[in-house]
Amino acid sequence: MPISSYASFRQCLEQDRLHSKRSAGAAKYFFDAIWQFTVLLRLCEWMHNRKHRVGYLLCCPLFRWRSRTLGFTIPINTCGPGLYVPHYGTIVINTRARIGRNCTIHTDVCIGRHPDSKERVPTLGDNIYIGPGAKIYDAITVANGATIGANAVVNRSFNEENCVLAGVPAKMLTKKAGASQPRPLHLASFSKSPDP
Repeated sequence: MPISSYASFRQCLEQDRLHSKRSAGAAKYFFDAIWQFTVLLRLCEWMHNRKHRVGYLLCCPLFRWRSRTLGFTIPINTCGPGLYVPHYGTIVINTRARIGRNCTIHTDVCIGRHPDSKERVPTLGDNIYIGPGAKIYDAITVANGATIGANAVVNRSFNEENCVLAGVPAKMLTKKAGASQPRPLHLASFSKSPDP
């Protein structure tokens, strides 16, 4: 759900914080560069979606500066709540790609389009783990709960939930036991909270 109100902005940030296991409190903003990036990402999404031109023009330069210092190319409105980026390093996500809730993205990951078409971009589900060096491209879907191994190249759809993918090109090695991860209460309430 796009951020379109102050309430949804706060709820999205809280989900980002919980998934990344960061402590609460404003002090972390001044010492944690990745958390600064996350806050600026969500702030730019809010300003853009509300068409608040002045607010967007004020926060966008800071967002771009922090993105460059960390090596991130993560456009607004591509990642759902619960985004977790553990480390600095190159991450490239296409503007048209869509990534669900509670996604963990490691360094040297590229989520891009097919070379022949700007429209052929990936759609990833919820609760997905993307290991270092993974490449995901073309008009594919990856189901909820997938684990994508280090240096995997995913160029076709995997519609089974909780699958473990690895290799070049990626293949399903196994399926994680149990159902897909249930959304905690605070995530369920986020999806149902009306915007003012």
